[in-house]
Amino acid sequence: MAYIYLFLFLVASGVAVVLLISSAKIKKTHAETETKLRNAETKIAELESKLNTTTEEMKKEINVITERNLKLEIEKRKVENTCDDQLRQIERLKAAIKPDSFDGFFPICSNCKDIRDPKGYWHSIEEYIQSLSETDFSHSLCPECAKKLYPDLFDGEKKAICLKWNPGSDKPI
Repeated sequence: MAYIYLFLFLVASGVAVVLLISSAKIKKTHAETETKLRNAETKIAELESKLNTTTEEMKKEINVITERNLKLEIEKRKVENTCDDQLRQIERLKAAIKPDSFDGFFPICSNCKDIRDPKGYWHSIEEYIQSLSETDFSHSLCPECAKKLYPDLFDGEKKAICLKWNPGSDKPI
């Protein structure tokens, strides 16, 4: 019987050792799992921090872009208003132009070159064109007319000898 007790003692001791070893393994696994869990929690906290930082940066960037868009929209409206004003001004100017002011045909005198207006009145070319626009004229002589009017200023077919005029005089120097 003593063998049986010894056997039972040995079996019980073996079970106890197995339980101790299993318990140690479980504790080791539990400790490893807790370490992994803490590492994962730390990593999650870091990612959340980065995400919050990125979210804040994105919100700032969105605000900058929104502000830029508002400024561009205001500029766009100003440009559109300017264009609309200019188009209205063009239409007013078109309406202000006399419909008979210029149709491409001028009845002109073959001799004196006066022009007849649509009402039948005769005007000098200068006067008539000035009535159609804000044009001013200065008078000069073309080379052919200068030769006809002042042949003594030309030396044959060459250029004029003198083109200066005396103040208050109708003759050249």
